[in-house]
Amino acid sequence: MGRDIRFLSGIHRSGNTVLASILNQNPNFYIEGISPLVGLMWETDVFKSSDEISIINNHQKHTEDFISKIPETFYSYVKEPIIIDRCKTWTTPGNLGIIKKYITDTPKIIFTTRPLVEVIASLIVMNKEHYLSIFPYNWNYKTYMSQNDNIAEYLLQSSGSMDTFLLSYNSLSNSDNKDYIHVVKYCDLLADPEKTLEDIYKFFDLDLFEHDFNNIKSEDVYNDSIMGFSSDLHKIRKTISKSNLNPEDVLSDKMIDRINAMDPYYILGL
Repeated sequence: MGRDIRFLSGIHRSGNTVLASILNQNPNFYIEGISPLVGLMWETDVFKSSDEISIINNHQKHTEDFISKIPETFYSYVKEPIIIDRCKTWTTPGNLGIIKKYITDTPKIIFTTRPLVEVIASLIVMNKEHYLSIFPYNWNYKTYMSQNDNIAEYLLQSSGSMDTFLLSYNSLSNSDNKDYIHVVKYCDLLADPEKTLEDIYKFFDLDLFEHDFNNIKSEDVYNDSIMGFSSDLHKIRKTISKSNLNPEDVLSDKMIDRINAMDPYYILGL
């Protein structure tokens, strides 16, 4: 690929949006909102290997060349020299394989992370009514558990919405990827944004840019309500400030212990 493309991945509610907005202050960067690029490439790659006509065709190399040109076409309108494609699932092993096969074999990926119990609690606070509204169709509600614990169980179910994001930790635990993925912890971003950005620029092998942490603007408008989520889901504050979320106010002690015990954030010692 001819363009210089980097990647921003990470767990829900881990500072991904605010970090993107901060990085977007650099005029050399272009950051897509939440990009569909990975899906476009993944689905085409699956088609190449599963469609009958594609399988029997003698020109599969042409299809692979086509897939490798998707990022160039997708970002053909971008003038900035460095693109940071933002998709929270770039770091799953399958999607990382897409990067290495079709974009670059030496990627630079930022991965934002946060303790899972805080992620779950934050999602519940933001979207509780949405989750409760879909329970009659998608969940066997357990009356012996609180509403919030039921939502936590729903979010953590196998092949559920959190499962894909947790799969990203497989890539982090693989030593072969140590030069390709840079972890940004939510607590570090809040406590010392200057050092966090300095480390990112060092990882990117770029000269440091002076960012303004007191005037953060979101360049992208999200309409999360289309999918039934809170319209404030991606709303960011203008300044870096500590979250006042307390998981103990949202979840039972038993649920908190259960989540912490299976959280890769702690298992991997992040």
